Amino acid sequence: GIVLGKMQGWPDATIHIRIERGGACVFEGRVHTGRIKRRAEELVAYLGRCLTFPDGVVLLTGTGVVPDGDFTLAPGDEVRITIDGLGELVNSVVVV
Repeated sequence: GIVLGKMQGWPDATIHIRIERGGACVFEGRVHTGRIKRRAEELVAYLGRCLTFPDGVVLLTGTGVVPDGDFTLAPGDEVRITIDGLGELVNSVVVV
């Protein structure tokens, strides 16, 4: 894991998102971590101002890659999020 006390900003990486529907790409975008406005240390400081997390916590920042406002995921869509040097997360959309 990342130890924030030793971190000097975000890792130098590109976040790539691809959404496929029926094997065809319906959305694709990418953003570099250099575009994240707030440093990880600043976000963690705000997170811990009023609450404590004795068992740990996950801080989600979003990706900065957003489809147009009329885009909607559909059952069966495959969402791929790839981060250089880290790996890839792949999820299929299901109705629950």
